[in-house]
Amino acid sequence: MDLGEALLQTATDEQYEVFEELYNEVAEHPDGLTKDELCSKLFGLETGYFSDRVFDLFDADHAGRVSKDEFILGMSSLVSRDAEAFVDFLFDVFDVDDSNRLDEDEIYQGILASMRANKLSLAVRIEDFFNGSGKLEHQNDEHKRAKELARSILDAAGPGEHVEITREEFKRVFREHTKELSNLASPLTKTRIATQKFKQYLSSNGPVQKMSNSAQMWKIQKYIRKNRRELFFTSLWMFINLCLFLGNFLYYRFEKTDIFDLLGYCICFARGSALAIQFNVTIVLLTMARSFLTAVRNLNDGAILNYMNLDSNVKAHKICGLAILVLALIHTFAHVCDFHRLGQASVDELNQVLNLDEDFTNITKPSTMDFWISSWPGVTGILMLICFAIAYPGVLNFLRRNGNFNLFWGTHQMLIVFCVIVMIHGYQRLLGAYTAFYWIIGPFTLYISDRIKRMLQCRSGHSVIETEFLEPNVMAMKIEKNGMRFKPGQYIFLKVNKISPFEWHPFTLTCTPEDNFLSVHVRNAGSWTNALHKLYLETEDDVEKDRTRLPEGLPEIYIDGPYGAPSQAYERYKVNVFVAAGIGVTPYASILAHILNNVRRIRESFSNEIEAPSHYGLPVQKVYLIWVTRDEHSFVWFQKLLQDFYRLDVNEMIEIHHYYSKAYQKGDIRNAMVVVAQEIEGKKQRYIQHGEKQIPLNRSRYYSHYGRPDWGTILPGIKEACRSIDHKCGIFATVPPRFSAALKAAALSSSDKDFTFDYSNENF
Repeated sequence: MDLGEALLQTATDEQYEVFEELYNEVAEHPDGLTKDELCSKLFGLETGYFSDRVFDLFDADHAGRVSKDEFILGMSSLVSRDAEAFVDFLFDVFDVDDSNRLDEDEIYQGILASMRANKLSLAVRIEDFFNGSGKLEHQNDEHKRAKELARSILDAAGPGEHVEITREEFKRVFREHTKELSNLASPLTKTRIATQKFKQYLSSNGPVQKMSNSAQMWKIQKYIRKNRRELFFTSLWMFINLCLFLGNFLYYRFEKTDIFDLLGYCICFARGSALAIQFNVTIVLLTMARSFLTAVRNLNDGAILNYMNLDSNVKAHKICGLAILVLALIHTFAHVCDFHRLGQASVDELNQVLNLDEDFTNITKPSTMDFWISSWPGVTGILMLICFAIAYPGVLNFLRRNGNFNLFWGTHQMLIVFCVIVMIHGYQRLLGAYTAFYWIIGPFTLYISDRIKRMLQCRSGHSVIETEFLEPNVMAMKIEKNGMRFKPGQYIFLKVNKISPFEWHPFTLTCTPEDNFLSVHVRNAGSWTNALHKLYLETEDDVEKDRTRLPEGLPEIYIDGPYGAPSQAYERYKVNVFVAAGIGVTPYASILAHILNNVRRIRESFSNEIEAPSHYGLPVQKVYLIWVTRDEHSFVWFQKLLQDFYRLDVNEMIEIHHYYSKAYQKGDIRNAMVVVAQEIEGKKQRYIQHGEKQIPLNRSRYYSHYGRPDWGTILPGIKEACRSIDHKCGIFATVPPRFSAALKAAALSSSDKDFTFDYSNENF
């Protein structure tokens, strides 16, 4: 069959039109596409195995260039909506000798190329970590691991010792071991160059349709229902601010007519903004009283969380701080106007409107400047502006994130001075009632008491019991407990005087309340954590880092806490989804270890597992941990937890899904073969030795995935699987802001009237 006949039988009219336009967009020469244009410029394939194989498949006449017809024919197979056509193309990629069969060496070479393209060794087998033999040196023998995976694919082809696999056997293996075969993709679905027609072709729904009015209303109603608590308190805050501002504004407009006649609307704006400032200062103080918030969170097992989202305290602090800045500017400009008019007023007008012990005379009458530099409101107002000028620039992200935490912390303390000045700013009662003291003194006392309590708690240091370096670039620290009580998921602040006597940094506890020590995992991600790694890990001889260091000579560490975190509320839900990015897995390590400790305790109270109640009588019945890391090295962070997970989670209460974000998305030709091989291995019955018993590894659930999570598929799947357990699910995340926004949107869209996802993201 010649190329023209093949093109007529394979490509539809729609495909021909779409791919012809794409070809014309890329082609720079009438003779056709070069390997660089096709593989690098269009597909983004790196030079090597896959670029060579893809180009060879497109270049049907082996002329060294891909013509338009060759391009359209290749694309119609590679980007076909028919999954069988994609598997055919994938088979051809690995069938180097065009024999229509894959031998063991061809499969091995394809898997090895996939491992290298994804920059993952995959030489670390997950079972090695569960049975305690997982070591970093396993990662060096990628050839051995590639051969093991190649052998798995051949064994899956059928009974007997296979040395090769046919095209039909290859398709059957893919069908049996690839979930959602119809969703297989290729790198071409994410081409670096794409025309509008090509984008529409890739979309199963065709061109994007404009959302109808009814659909928009339903989306708005769904958002309101999902965020009703946050919207309620935000609306309440805005309503109170508006009432306070307008109340005082109208009072001076219609009740204080003598002052209004002299100063006009300036005094209305000044007094209205003053009262709103006082209200916002109280919230700023309360949202930073950590011990107070933790105590409120712990009341009645966190019952208040049903009505109020305490996890948004930092957000509320920032919003109110911004409101104070805006209101203070309004207040300042209004008083500029007031003082100017007071300076121009007659003696009689001043004596009539100002609340003074002695009347002014023509000799003692103050000027405009006198009101600024001699009056109590003027002097304290200037001092407050100085506090603003010092404190507010330090909160800018580009300053905080560039290793200037000490600058932020030091300048932020000026706001304490600001609060004191606010309380005494109107003491002279020059133009109105003195109310600031009564608004602020309670929250200010609570905040200062909280600071004093924390200072007393962390006067004495804690000894570091042990430090250990874990790949990649993470340090595990064990610290003396000294009687500290905490709950799983809570966090502490750490300070090391040798690094900085003022700098505190938050870290989630990775131990359980049952442990006789405290533990944290610290990733080297900045100047302070880098100094911490050097101080507690490196020796004078600079020995290699895969070691454990004992406490001799290690400086003490100071602890402030523990404090409450969103994940602490996991027991309020029968179904939980924990989502972590990198080192953000630490709170969930503590929670999972605590759950497994409870399982161990309950099991020990029964003579055998059969007598134990379903789900061991725990409030939590199902937990999904979705952990996104750049590579597979992160297993070693919590090796003991993984071992306990497989020994104790007999009711399949916990599922762990590990996503390698550095790898290509599942279904890409650069990892499709490895994904299938790992699916095959995952279904094999494996055992670990526990005492005299052999325990099956796959009794509990662990899954590894390529690329980033597809929330549009994951959350609906969890919803369907857990409807019989409960009508709601808690999602607790420790992820970056962009990641959080996508996950929150997916939680909202996946919720319905019968099953809802409650989302919270942890931030410090």
